Amino acid sequence: MEEILKFQKPEELEFLRKRSVEALVDLCKLAFDYIKNGSNVEKYEIFASNTGQTSEFIQKIVEILLEFLIDAVKFNYNDSHFQSLATDAGLYDDQISVLSQFVASKKETIENLLKQNQNLELRYRHLDWRLEARIASRTLHSQAVPLITMKLHLDSETYPDKLQVLSDTDTENTTKREVILQTDPNSLVHIIDQLEQALQESKSHRTRNFIKAFKQ
Repeated sequence: MEEILKFQKPEELEFLRKRSVEALVDLCKLAFDYIKNGSNVEKYEIFASNTGQTSEFIQKIVEILLEFLIDAVKFNYNDSHFQSLATDAGLYDDQISVLSQFVASKKETIENLLKQNQNLELRYRHLDWRLEARIASRTLHSQAVPLITMKLHLDSETYPDKLQVLSDTDTENTTKREVILQTDPNSLVHIIDQLEQALQESKSHRTRNFIKAFKQ
Protein backbone atom coordinates (compact mmCIF):
# COMPACT_ATOMS: atom_id res chain seq x y z
CA MET A 1 0.00 0.00 0.00
CA GLU A 2 1.31 3.46 -0.88
CA GLU A 3 2.35 5.62 2.06
CA ILE A 4 -0.58 7.79 3.07
CA LEU A 5 1.44 10.23 5.17
CA LYS A 6 3.91 11.60 2.65
CA PHE A 7 7.02 12.68 4.54
CA GLN A 8 9.95 14.07 2.60
CA LYS A 9 12.49 13.75 5.43
CA PRO A 10 12.87 11.20 8.28
CA GLU A 11 12.86 13.98 10.89
CA GLU A 12 9.33 14.97 9.85
CA LEU A 13 8.01 11.51 10.68
CA GLU A 14 10.03 11.38 13.90
CA PHE A 15 8.60 14.76 14.93
CA LEU A 16 5.02 13.59 14.43
CA ARG A 17 5.63 10.35 16.34
CA LYS A 18 6.73 12.32 19.40
CA ARG A 19 3.70 14.59 19.53
CA SER A 20 1.16 14.17 22.28
CA VAL A 21 -2.51 13.74 21.46
CA GLU A 22 -3.15 17.37 22.40
CA ALA A 23 -0.32 18.61 20.18
CA LEU A 24 -1.48 16.47 17.26
CA VAL A 25 -5.01 17.88 17.65
CA ASP A 26 -3.53 21.40 17.45
CA LEU A 27 -1.61 20.47 14.30
CA CYS A 28 -4.80 19.14 12.71
CA LYS A 29 -6.53 22.42 13.56
CA LEU A 30 -3.70 24.32 11.88
CA ALA A 31 -4.05 22.11 8.81
CA PHE A 32 -7.77 22.84 8.50
CA ASP A 33 -7.15 26.53 9.12
CA TYR A 34 -4.75 26.42 6.16
CA ILE A 35 -7.71 25.56 3.92
CA LYS A 36 -9.82 28.46 5.17
CA ASN A 37 -7.21 31.18 5.66
CA GLY A 38 -3.99 30.03 4.01
CA SER A 39 -0.58 29.82 5.64
CA ASN A 40 -0.36 31.50 9.06
CA VAL A 41 3.28 32.08 10.02
CA GLU A 42 2.41 33.63 13.39
CA LYS A 43 0.53 30.52 14.53
CA TYR A 44 3.37 28.30 13.26
CA GLU A 45 5.90 30.36 15.22
CA ILE A 46 3.85 29.98 18.41
CA PHE A 47 3.64 26.21 17.96
CA ALA A 48 7.32 26.00 16.98
CA SER A 49 8.41 27.87 20.11
CA ASN A 50 7.20 24.94 22.23
CA THR A 51 8.93 22.28 20.14
CA GLY A 52 12.36 23.68 19.32
CA GLN A 53 11.57 23.74 15.61
CA THR A 54 11.26 26.55 13.09
CA SER A 55 7.98 27.90 11.75
CA GLU A 56 9.00 26.66 8.29
CA PHE A 57 9.29 23.11 9.65
CA ILE A 58 5.89 23.33 11.34
CA GLN A 59 4.35 24.56 8.08
CA LYS A 60 5.71 21.47 6.33
CA ILE A 61 4.09 19.23 8.95
CA VAL A 62 0.81 21.13 8.53
CA GLU A 63 0.99 20.67 4.76
CA ILE A 64 1.63 16.94 5.20
CA LEU A 65 -1.50 16.63 7.35
CA LEU A 66 -3.51 18.70 4.88
CA GLU A 67 -2.44 16.50 1.98
CA PHE A 68 -3.35 13.45 4.08
CA LEU A 69 -6.81 14.92 4.78
CA ILE A 70 -7.51 15.58 1.10
CA ASP A 71 -6.34 12.11 0.03
CA ALA A 72 -8.25 10.40 2.85
CA VAL A 73 -11.53 12.01 1.76
CA LYS A 74 -10.91 11.73 -1.96
CA PHE A 75 -9.91 8.07 -1.90
CA ASN A 76 -12.22 7.10 0.96
CA TYR A 77 -9.61 5.69 3.35
CA ASN A 78 -10.84 2.74 5.41
CA ASP A 79 -9.65 1.01 8.56
CA SER A 80 -6.82 -0.76 6.74
CA HIS A 81 -5.44 2.57 5.56
CA PHE A 82 -5.42 3.96 9.09
CA GLN A 83 -3.95 0.72 10.43
CA SER A 84 -1.02 1.17 8.05
CA LEU A 85 -0.13 4.31 10.01
CA ALA A 86 0.89 1.99 12.83
CA THR A 87 2.78 -0.55 10.74
CA ASP A 88 4.39 1.83 8.22
CA ALA A 89 4.68 5.13 10.09
CA GLY A 90 4.94 3.78 13.63
CA LEU A 91 2.21 5.97 15.06
CA TYR A 92 0.44 5.05 18.29
CA ASP A 93 -3.21 4.05 18.51
CA ASP A 94 -4.29 7.29 20.17
CA GLN A 95 -2.50 9.31 17.46
CA ILE A 96 -4.20 7.27 14.75
CA SER A 97 -7.53 7.85 16.49
CA VAL A 98 -6.94 11.61 16.32
CA LEU A 99 -6.20 11.45 12.57
CA SER A 100 -9.25 9.26 11.98
CA GLN A 101 -11.51 11.71 13.82
CA PHE A 102 -9.86 14.59 11.95
CA VAL A 103 -10.82 13.05 8.60
CA ALA A 104 -14.33 12.12 9.72
CA SER A 105 -15.09 15.60 11.09
CA LYS A 106 -13.85 17.44 7.98
CA LYS A 107 -15.02 14.98 5.33
CA GLU A 108 -18.12 16.91 4.27
CA THR A 109 -16.19 20.18 3.97
CA ILE A 110 -13.46 18.62 1.81
CA GLU A 111 -16.03 16.86 -0.39
CA ASN A 112 -17.78 20.19 -1.01
CA LEU A 113 -14.47 21.87 -1.86
CA LEU A 114 -13.59 19.11 -4.31
CA LYS A 115 -16.98 19.43 -6.01
CA GLN A 116 -16.67 23.22 -6.20
CA ASN A 117 -13.23 22.90 -7.70
CA GLN A 118 -14.54 20.61 -10.43
CA ASN A 119 -17.62 22.67 -11.28
CA LEU A 120 -16.67 26.31 -10.72
CA GLU A 121 -12.97 26.57 -11.54
CA LEU A 122 -12.28 29.75 -13.48
CA ARG A 123 -9.21 30.11 -15.65
CA TYR A 124 -7.45 33.27 -16.72
CA ARG A 125 -7.81 33.95 -20.47
CA HIS A 126 -6.54 37.46 -21.09
CA LEU A 127 -6.28 40.96 -19.67
CA ASP A 128 -7.34 44.42 -20.83
CA TRP A 129 -5.89 47.46 -19.07
CA ARG A 130 -5.64 51.22 -19.28
CA LEU A 131 -3.84 54.00 -17.42
CA GLU A 132 -5.96 56.86 -16.09
CA ALA A 133 -4.46 60.15 -14.93
CA ARG A 134 -5.48 63.80 -14.55
CA ILE A 135 -2.99 65.88 -16.50
CA ALA A 136 -3.78 69.33 -15.05
CA SER A 137 -6.37 71.07 -12.89
CA ARG A 138 -6.55 74.41 -11.12
CA THR A 139 -8.46 72.87 -8.23
CA LEU A 140 -5.95 70.06 -7.68
CA HIS A 141 -3.85 70.95 -4.61
CA SER A 142 -1.85 67.74 -4.44
CA GLN A 143 0.00 65.54 -6.88
CA ALA A 144 -2.32 63.39 -8.96
CA VAL A 145 -1.87 59.64 -8.54
CA PRO A 146 -2.41 57.69 -11.76
CA LEU A 147 -4.73 54.71 -11.63
CA ILE A 148 -4.47 51.45 -13.52
CA THR A 149 -7.77 49.85 -14.49
CA MET A 150 -7.70 46.16 -15.43
CA LYS A 151 -10.34 43.84 -16.78
CA LEU A 152 -9.66 40.14 -16.20
CA HIS A 153 -11.36 37.76 -18.63
CA LEU A 154 -12.02 34.41 -16.94
CA ASP A 155 -13.59 31.23 -18.25
CA SER A 156 -14.42 27.83 -16.78
CA GLU A 157 -14.26 26.09 -20.17
CA THR A 158 -11.40 23.62 -20.59
CA TYR A 159 -10.64 24.20 -24.26
CA PRO A 160 -6.96 24.83 -25.14
CA ASP A 161 -5.85 28.46 -25.13
CA LYS A 162 -5.06 28.39 -28.87
CA LEU A 163 -8.45 26.96 -29.80
CA GLN A 164 -11.01 29.51 -30.94
CA VAL A 165 -14.36 29.38 -29.17
CA LEU A 166 -17.12 28.81 -31.70
CA SER A 167 -19.76 30.60 -29.62
CA ASP A 168 -17.58 33.50 -28.55
CA THR A 169 -20.40 36.00 -29.11
CA ASP A 170 -22.98 33.94 -27.28
CA THR A 171 -24.28 36.16 -24.47
CA GLU A 172 -25.91 33.17 -22.79
CA ASN A 173 -22.55 31.52 -22.11
CA THR A 174 -22.46 31.35 -18.30
CA THR A 175 -18.92 29.95 -18.22
CA LYS A 176 -17.43 33.40 -18.80
CA ARG A 177 -16.79 36.06 -16.19
CA GLU A 178 -15.19 39.49 -16.24
CA VAL A 179 -13.61 41.08 -13.17
CA ILE A 180 -12.68 44.77 -13.14
CA LEU A 181 -9.92 45.96 -10.81
CA GLN A 182 -8.52 49.43 -10.21
CA THR A 183 -5.35 50.21 -8.30
CA ASP A 184 -2.49 52.69 -7.97
CA PRO A 185 1.10 51.98 -9.11
CA ASN A 186 2.43 51.23 -5.60
CA SER A 187 -0.34 48.72 -4.91
CA LEU A 188 0.19 47.18 -8.33
CA VAL A 189 3.86 46.61 -7.53
CA HIS A 190 2.81 44.92 -4.27
CA ILE A 191 0.31 42.71 -6.15
CA ILE A 192 3.01 41.72 -8.63
CA ASP A 193 5.40 40.82 -5.77
CA GLN A 194 2.73 38.67 -4.11
CA LEU A 195 1.94 36.90 -7.38
CA GLU A 196 5.64 36.24 -7.98
CA GLN A 197 5.90 34.77 -4.48
CA ALA A 198 2.81 32.60 -5.07
CA LEU A 199 4.30 31.44 -8.39
CA GLN A 200 7.49 30.35 -6.67
CA GLU A 201 5.55 28.53 -3.94
CA SER A 202 3.42 26.81 -6.59
CA LYS A 203 6.57 25.13 -7.92
CA SER A 204 7.27 23.37 -4.63
CA HIS A 205 6.79 19.63 -4.42
CA ARG A 206 4.14 19.91 -1.69
CA THR A 207 2.05 22.45 -3.62
CA ARG A 208 2.17 20.30 -6.77
CA ASN A 209 0.83 17.43 -4.69
CA PHE A 210 -2.11 19.59 -3.52
CA ILE A 211 -2.92 20.58 -7.09
CA LYS A 212 -2.66 16.98 -8.25
CA ALA A 213 -4.98 15.83 -5.44
CA PHE A 214 -7.69 18.33 -6.41
CA LYS A 215 -7.47 17.61 -10.13
CA GLN A 216 -7.48 13.80 -10.01
